[in-house]
Amino acid sequence: MMILVLGAGGPAGINFTKAAYECGHEAVACDVDPVMLQLARGRHRELVRRDRTATEINSLIHKYDVAFVHAQPDAEVTWLSANAHLLNAPTLLPGRAALFVCGDKYRTANAAGPDAPATLPISDESELERAIEDLGGDCWMRLRRGAGSSGALPVSDAEIARAWMRHWRQFSVADDDWMLQERLPGKDLSWTGVFKDGELVAYGMKERLRLLGADRSPAKIASTATLQVTVDRKDLHDLALRVIGGLQGVANGIYMLDAREDSTGTPKLTEVNCGRFGTTSMHWHHARCNLVGAYIHAGLGREELPLGKCEPGVAWAREMDAGATRVKL
Repeated sequence: MMILVLGAGGPAGINFTKAAYECGHEAVACDVDPVMLQLARGRHRELVRRDRTATEINSLIHKYDVAFVHAQPDAEVTWLSANAHLLNAPTLLPGRAALFVCGDKYRTANAAGPDAPATLPISDESELERAIEDLGGDCWMRLRRGAGSSGALPVSDAEIARAWMRHWRQFSVADDDWMLQERLPGKDLSWTGVFKDGELVAYGMKERLRLLGADRSPAKIASTATLQVTVDRKDLHDLALRVIGGLQGVANGIYMLDAREDSTGTPKLTEVNCGRFGTTSMHWHHARCNLVGAYIHAGLGREELPLGKCEPGVAWAREMDAGATRVKL
């Protein structure tokens, strides 16, 4: 089938397209950036406007006989969610309410309740000292929105937190864009699943062992791994199903949850990204459950398949400009 991919030029879009190819699908790679578009994979490439209309995408759907439309970065997921009903090809997306909650890490933590670490919103720098104290004196300062661990900083001193907030104001980050969260000391975990009409179609879990570029971050943390391994943990799986079940609407499409163990080894939710995959779609393929293929299959409305589950113990290593491959630990 021909799949139209919005935001195909970034790492996540490229790896989504590669994983789709492994299932026999071709892609119309679309991007708003003419430079990144040249990196995109796909039989066809199309530069699209940021303010494009559904009519313009429908012309591409007709031109290339597109069977399914996927959006990779959050901005494109938002556009697709607002315009899916106007397109002449199917999509498979979470509801608008779920996207709204998951787009804000504070709202997500509230929705998760006890499955999330203790979390406090910040509206003004004067609140920082009391909030840090209430969270035990050692916590994470995080931006409520965004990806890539942007703005993350471990803090125990209110003066450092205030300086960090002031620094970010020059980038148009408002005081109420921040939140503080209990610092979790354990393993860095992630769960990705595909749903159709509320039913889980396929899923995989992983642990991040080494983080890409974390040594160059003041927080010494990153959301992208240079080494990760698939795992099979009932506690993480149950956490994911509870959190997704607690979101508004019927689950559809992709849900990607990050979690970290607390001091007792219990995984706690740190965020949910829904409507798109992460950057390591090919890892799932090598773990014998191509989640991209399962997602496209479900989106096309084909007959049901047995529940797919990624094989544990499959390690995946990558480095910038060096590609990625399955490795032995």
